Amino acid sequence: MENDKRENLYVDPDAGKVSVRRYTADWLGLKTTAAGTEESYERIMRLHVLPQLGKKTISQVTARTWRSCTHAGAGRARSPTR
Repeated sequence: MENDKRENLYVDPDAGKVSVRRYTADWLGLKTTAAGTEESYERIMRLHVLPQLGKKTISQVTARTWRSCTHAGAGRARSPTR
């Protein structure tokens, strides 16, 4: 484990247990951006991400659930891949 920490390979086993809602709040609190950008981030999370993913833990979010959330939130149907 110590070697993994030195090589930046260590993953805290508790890291994925935080909810998306909590992670978002912490992340938004740490961002230093222009006021308009901050408002946009907050609005996107509040309207599109948190209603669908807010109760999930970070470890429960997969690429598929994220894509589903962002496509549904944007009001677009996902186009089929050919």
